[in-house]
Amino acid sequence: MPPVAAIPVPAVVSAYRSPSCGCCKGWLDHLRQAGFTVKDYVTSNLASIKQRYGVPPQLQP
Repeated sequence: MPPVAAIPVPAVVSAYRSPSCGCCKGWLDHLRQAGFTVKDYVTSNLASIKQRYGVPPQLQP
C-alpha cells in the first residue's frame, strides 16, 4: 500500500451506537487505528440522538 499523506485529525470523534451493533464497533476500531480518539456512547434510544442532532428522516435506517 502506498504511503498516505498526513492529514490532521480531530482530537475526538463522538459516536453514538446501539449496544448490539457489531458494524459500529468495527468502524470505531478502524477510526482508532487511524489515529482518532473515539468517545463511544452506547444507547438503546438512538431516535432521540438523531432528533437532537437533526439527522433527516431519509438518512435514518
